[in-house]
Amino acid sequence: MSQLEDAVAAAEAGDKNKAYVILAALLKTEPNNVDAWVALSQIVDDEKQKRTFLTRALTLKSDHARAASLLHQLDSPPAPEVVEDLPLEAESDDVDMAELEPEEEVAEPAAEVESDPLPEVIAPAVDTAPDDTVLMPAAEVAALRQQIEPEPTDTVVDARPISGNAEDFESQATGDTIPPWLMGEDGAIIPEAEALESMLEPEGVDSAELEPEVPDWLREELADSWEDEPAPEIVEDEPLSTREIASVAPTTPKASKKPASKRSKKQLDRMFSWLILVFVLVGEIALYFLLQVVTELNLLG
Repeated sequence: MSQLEDAVAAAEAGDKNKAYVILAALLKTEPNNVDAWVALSQIVDDEKQKRTFLTRALTLKSDHARAASLLHQLDSPPAPEVVEDLPLEAESDDVDMAELEPEEEVAEPAAEVESDPLPEVIAPAVDTAPDDTVLMPAAEVAALRQQIEPEPTDTVVDARPISGNAEDFESQATGDTIPPWLMGEDGAIIPEAEALESMLEPEGVDSAELEPEVPDWLREELADSWEDEPAPEIVEDEPLSTREIASVAPTTPKASKKPASKRSKKQLDRMFSWLILVFVLVGEIALYFLLQVVTELNLLG
């Protein structure tokens, strides 16, 4: 079944809230569904809303016969309530006519019936029920109707479709649609002030916790002038003892004497051997150059 068929079935079953929710969801996805607008006009009780929804349907499809007929019925004067509220009146009229016809035909034996000690047998017990129903006063009919019909509740079901589209704010401003935050879970409209208060108030936070904490020094009563204020108490530190001063004073490290470095005999021998090696190398180099010079002089001489 489609959503439209589900809504019609729910409306025929008497569950208008369910039918409204289904049609609102359908119109949110299909705003140009003419049949949905017509069905929505049959669910609401407000004549102004009926006219608005039917006009919307005719705007989308001007030749829609069902919408034009329903709108014409709204414009025409209402029919007498007696015919609509008491559908048994026609049956009661038929019963009265049926009772009158045999009385006219059996006019002669009526005299014999007068002598009968039991005249109540003539009126059948079945015919008394419609007669009693027809002859009931209007006050009793209204009382019975209140017992049969459910008691009205404070829940107000708005037939306007729910829309959260950003481009639909203009329709929400004119009243054609309503934002989702104004619609409760049961399909009832939440007052705007209550909805705004619930949106602004954080969830799970007590109102007492939101109050700022006042420090103790702000709660104290102040003097009229600063001269009347008591002087603050000055706490003097106790003098330290000699032992405590000695423990706190920094300790200066004592200078340590470095022992004179004494070269061992082995180190001296090693240095002496290095010096001899250096002199030998220098002497060999000098002797080499001297031999070179002598050789060149001999060659030249």
